[in-house]
Amino acid sequence: MAWLNIKNAASYCDVSPRTLETWLRNGLRSAKVGGCRRIKHEWLDEFLEKHEVVSEEDAIDEIVEQMRKNLRI
Repeated sequence: MAWLNIKNAASYCDVSPRTLETWLRNGLRSAKVGGCRRIKHEWLDEFLEKHEVVSEEDAIDEIVEQMRKNLRI
């Protein structure tokens, strides 16, 4: 898989390059070679998944499903 520069990584995530720079300061992995930062698609996906927002409704549905599974045992 190709490595992305800041502009292309931001485009991949549909955010501004400035937002991506903030993400880099907040833990997004990158490689720096010759002053150029490069980011793998998978690192972007991992970062976004770590910051996934679960709605209250989704959380309740998950709890109910887990309770149903536990009752079947």
